[in-house]
Amino acid sequence: MTSARAGAAEACPSGAVADQTPAAETEKAAQRLAQLCDKPVEVLSAADEFTKVTALPSGTFTFESSIEPERVERSGQWLDVDTNLEPGADGRLHPRAAADVTFSRGGDGPFVVLRGGGADFSLSWSGTLPPGEVSEDRVTYKNVYPDVDLVARALPGGFSHVLVVRTAEAASLPASRAGG
Repeated sequence: MTSARAGAAEACPSGAVADQTPAAETEKAAQRLAQLCDKPVEVLSAADEFTKVTALPSGTFTFESSIEPERVERSGQWLDVDTNLEPGADGRLHPRAAADVTFSRGGDGPFVVLRGGGADFSLSWSGTLPPGEVSEDRVTYKNVYPDVDLVARALPGGFSHVLVVRTAEAASLPASRAGG
């Protein structure tokens, strides 16, 4: 390291030295911090679920963009998307860090609720759902019809749901083709 770089590293704020990827609110502040600390610094004012802008020590910037959410904001911090489901305080299943979607644990009421843009979208089943079995990002409601399971899955930007038909006899049921 040159003596100029050594002086710059010493001027780097201790919090930024410790951070894996430090962040600053503006491009100007991020660029200054990147040069002081000799490491990339995220530009928070340019951040969203799909976009990440990073100031580099060289004085340039990188721009990363995705068509699907890569991260979510929680309590002022950006977290990588994690669609694994866990129980929430409201008794429903929530992804750890993904779209604002919840799943039923079984019973009556909507099996999925998606919130966004000031509105709620929900899907319900025509009968009472059996208890859901959770595995990573999905919940399976077994035998919603004989030999037919309903599987709902958390996705970075929402959810999916499918009927899993396990026998030819179950496939011949009209309800298996139409859904709940």
